Amino acid sequence: MEYFESRIGDILDKAVGGEASASDFLTPQEGAAAVGLAAGSGLKFRLFGGYETAERRKLFLLPDWTEGFSDEAIEDFFKSEYEKSIIPLFLERDAYITSHPGDTGRGIGHRDYLGALIGTGIDRSRVGDICVSNEGAAVFLSPEIANFLLSSEMPLKTVGREKVIIKPFAVPADFDGWRVYEPVEGVGASPRLDSVLSALTKQSREKIKAAVIRGDAEVNHIAALKPDLEIRPGDIISLRGWGKCRIKQFTDTRKDRARVSADKYV
Repeated sequence: MEYFESRIGDILDKAVGGEASASDFLTPQEGAAAVGLAAGSGLKFRLFGGYETAERRKLFLLPDWTEGFSDEAIEDFFKSEYEKSIIPLFLERDAYITSHPGDTGRGIGHRDYLGALIGTGIDRSRVGDICVSNEGAAVFLSPEIANFLLSSEMPLKTVGREKVIIKPFAVPADFDGWRVYEPVEGVGASPRLDSVLSALTKQSREKIKAAVIRGDAEVNHIAALKPDLEIRPGDIISLRGWGKCRIKQFTDTRKDRARVSADKYV
């Protein structure tokens, strides 16, 4: 933790010195910790990973001389920093293989793509989300890594036993990482964490309360130990042994209870 705080401190110092700065890609837990450190700086900051719902994101900080900028100018500044610091590429599978999956046996997944990238000597902190589809994988990278992969050296030619072609990736406006969700819903007494998890998992509230106190639940990737924590639409909650979901909405029922709808990660 001390080393992590030192890394974030370095980019805070850079921003205080008058230069926009960005971290490496952070895990969701690291991102939450980085926000806590940045919040006390007085600087404008954002977490972004190449698309709105990215899980591995960079911390971006603007220098204090942007304080008088309009909201529109601030957004443009952040956008320019995102484009400089995060480069999306697509690792395209062979078209014949994707159209004849039975000919190759086991498909390739997230672990295969990550292993192939790390196998070239790339540090994990320089790689953001790896979003897998049947046609290949979109990967979000620091600029030097993207340049390395696109270089004449061609350091990455295969993933698993399949050949891949590396090309630029234009991120669609509504891109969600090609995640697959299962809709879930339930009715609870309130939008409290224990009530929401009880409603969605169909387990007793007492059992859920004990699991939360035990440390088995997270809200927005941070351990949540308080059963009465209020949950809001957009929050990501998880329970060990059940999985993870993104809360969509709460609606009142006729008996003054709360119906919760969510997308569970598959």
